[in-house]
Amino acid sequence: MEPRLISDAVSAYHLGPILSLAVVALATLAFVALVAVALARLLANLRLGLAANRSFDPRAPLRPGHTIICGRVELLPGTERTVRVEIRQRGAEQRSRNGVNHTWREESRRVEAHPFLLRRSAEAAIRVEPGSEVELVDRLDQTIRHSHHERTLVGELTPGERVFAVGMLSPGEPIAGGERGYREAPRRELVLQAPPGRRLLLASERLGSRYYARARFHLRWLLLGLAALAFGELVLLHLYWRSAFVGERVVADVTRLHRYTVGSGKSRTTYHHVYLRRIDTGGSFRLDAGGRSFRRLGVGDRVVLREVRVGHRFWQGLALGADPTLHLFPAGLGLGLALGLALTYSARRRTTRPWYARERYDLSGRGPL
Repeated sequence: MEPRLISDAVSAYHLGPILSLAVVALATLAFVALVAVALARLLANLRLGLAANRSFDPRAPLRPGHTIICGRVELLPGTERTVRVEIRQRGAEQRSRNGVNHTWREESRRVEAHPFLLRRSAEAAIRVEPGSEVELVDRLDQTIRHSHHERTLVGELTPGERVFAVGMLSPGEPIAGGERGYREAPRRELVLQAPPGRRLLLASERLGSRYYARARFHLRWLLLGLAALAFGELVLLHLYWRSAFVGERVVADVTRLHRYTVGSGKSRTTYHHVYLRRIDTGGSFRLDAGGRSFRRLGVGDRVVLREVRVGHRFWQGLALGADPTLHLFPAGLGLGLALGLALTYSARRRTTRPWYARERYDLSGRGPL
């Protein structure tokens, strides 16, 4: 009678083949996503920094598309304001043994925006249409105090102020009365608007240094992500990858099963020893099986094992089952490291944004309001 062949047994403290593959794929995807996003944001901020530095030159050609333009603010006829942001905050004080601290939390934000001209030179001006959704990078240098616990911070673009505008440049309405040749299409004034799905950015401070600072932030996370990817894949998940690509299937007979428990009460630990003899070499050895797999095995059964024989002895080994499996320790550590870094990077990207890019503008400090 042919012995029963079991190919899906699992070693002690190992995940099953499908769950092992899912954990490895999820951890690898999290590592790669962190690196890819950090690299993309690094390159984007470097490109924007270079564009911001080039925008100082009024002779630089303008092309339709996403661009940065530097110029001085001019009012359009019939308008009195350009862009004004008002942030209303409510304050609170906290007293402790270390003294008094305070917080100002945003309650509401009001943005008033009107079209205006951005003059690059005496001959060239761009019409800017900020729309209702605009990001104003300006110092909130006006404070209107309503009461001890309420105030409004105000930032506003003023005529003559030099501004960097980041948006989508496109041809607007034809210029009335403009000279043109025979069969020549009428000239159109250029209009700067918000990119699709985003907001127009207007800044009264140099954007080059700001973009380069964000590029350095993403560079640090890119290097950290690459180091974590190398550690995770080459150390924590190394045995799994070796088992998957260079592991071989071997067959052994079960010669003895031994189960014993040590400790007492809640601290008891049960071991499931499986004694085996290889079919190909006749060598005998012992493996620890998971409890569920141990209960399925019987003396005389034939089991399929996964063996890694390539490389240093530290990376060699045998495990129950025909397919590669992952130990619980590297599985938990690798997945926790990957997801932890990815979530921390995402949170840091939000919390380190400048005030104008945050959903709420909250402040805290020492002393009374």
